[in-house]
Amino acid sequence: MTQGSRFWIALGFLLSLSFGLALINLNEDLRGRLRDRFLPDNREILAKVVGDLTGGGRSFTVLKIKNRDSLAVEVFENNPATQQSLFRARAILPEHRDASFKYQDAPVNLLLLDGDSDGAMEIVTAAFDENLVPRVHVYKFNDVTSQLETLSPNSIRL
Repeated sequence: MTQGSRFWIALGFLLSLSFGLALINLNEDLRGRLRDRFLPDNREILAKVVGDLTGGGRSFTVLKIKNRDSLAVEVFENNPATQQSLFRARAILPEHRDASFKYQDAPVNLLLLDGDSDGAMEIVTAAFDENLVPRVHVYKFNDVTSQLETLSPNSIRL
């Protein structure tokens, strides 16, 4: 095979590859099917803690969940009589990579802590941003509205 024919074969292969990638990129349906085939959307539980978020003696389960595109904190209220959990709230973290922090010489990525001494527990978690800078997030469960309210990390004492 001559030098010139190898050049044209390589050029033809690269042009075909570029055309194929452009076709996949421009066709949203095909792109979505390929993404779902190679990156399935599964829920992975990264951390689980159980405690009383309201200070009223009730039991809650807090989960840190990783999906394909996001990290989330979910709150479930436990019913000891029926052994079932009722979904109460979800907060999606702005970052997409899980992180941990040190609390009492142990690495944790989800923590219940009464940081403001009001009797109710705050949810403390961490994540890495796109520059791999760790960020700490603090949430307080509002029992009336069933929402997680964002607090400043400076509002609690670790």
